[in-house]
Amino acid sequence: MAGKRGGFWDDLFNKPFGGLFDFNGDGKEDLGELWLGHKIFEEVTKEDKPDVGSSDFDDPLFDDDTDYSWRYTCEDGSEYGIFPENYDTEFEYEEALKEAKYAWRDTCEDGLEFGVIPENYETKGEYEEALKEAKYAWRDICEDGSEYGLSPEDYETEEEYEEALHDAKYGWRETCEDGFEYGLDPEDYETEEEYEEALDEAKDPFGGIF
Repeated sequence: MAGKRGGFWDDLFNKPFGGLFDFNGDGKEDLGELWLGHKIFEEVTKEDKPDVGSSDFDDPLFDDDTDYSWRYTCEDGSEYGIFPENYDTEFEYEEALKEAKYAWRDTCEDGLEFGVIPENYETKGEYEEALKEAKYAWRDICEDGSEYGLSPEDYETEEEYEEALHDAKYGWRETCEDGFEYGLDPEDYETEEEYEEALDEAKDPFGGIF
């Protein structure tokens, strides 16, 4: 018959997708079936994106940059073995870092006596330096004991040094000749030479003339 198409043309016009979307099996792919096939294809190929209104939106897997962005700007704690990746919140991380940084304050030498407070210093080294300076400031202004073989650096406290210096300076008073009968007291003399000279004069006030 004129105008009758063969099997190839029938397939081309009736089944443009090779019958892939001929859901009712009538040998044709009508507009309804093609539209349905299009929607199925669209559903299969679209990206799996989270719904803003769904509970998955708060899941760290989907919102990592927002929830953990503080990890990229927080203070570096690697020096103290503290790493942001080990903490869920910035607050927890900062608390752990603070504890690690200032743990030395709980075990350091007490400097209250010298007006040195650990909380005023960032590092243990700074605190110890300040404490040392406060504890031994007396060494810079104390009496020079080098004449007696004494050095302030050998003593922890000013009291210990002054006691040692006193003993070195006036030890002779314990062993000198008694001048009581001449009215002489070693405590009234700074040096042994001064005392002995006074004692000799008291014993022989005329200097051997008589």
